[in-house]
Amino acid sequence: MTDLDAVLARAMPIADAVLWEGYVLYPYRRSAAKNRIRFQWGVVGPAEEPRMASTVLVDTTATDQVRVRVRFLHLHRREDGWDEAVDVHRDLDVDPASADVVLDLSVPGGEGAEPLRGTMRVTSEPDGPFMRLGVDITNSASGPRSRKDALLRSFVGCHVLFAAAGDAFV
Repeated sequence: MTDLDAVLARAMPIADAVLWEGYVLYPYRRSAAKNRIRFQWGVVGPAEEPRMASTVLVDTTATDQVRVRVRFLHLHRREDGWDEAVDVHRDLDVDPASADVVLDLSVPGGEGAEPLRGTMRVTSEPDGPFMRLGVDITNSASGPRSRKDALLRSFVGCHVLFAAAGDAFV
């Protein structure tokens, strides 16, 4: 296990709580009338905001590598109409002093799941003595505007984790 893997491993219990919070808790039961509409943080898709952005300040004298991990749920609709989710993540290692890279976030469809299309772009720019590392996630799927159907083409619970060795983050 590398240092960056160890840093991310310490953060994963909290990240899992964020990822699964809205999905697992709602609805508590199918028959619960008050929970017919699922609430979820971080939906990036056609019926809601199709992009999200995150930034951090990095001290490039402390590290020359940052791992950026994007995570989200990919919904699969069962024949009985109930949605299930699969955890998806992608990692990208970047040099915070000169990052400008795009990562494909596409996920194939199948078995009740729509294909997902999108990208993650990581850039860096000077900010005083530090570098501002920016992450832009874009969902390029088009589709139904009803929330229930659009969730099948959305990055659900989307969030970003950053990892670096030492005290690199300002």
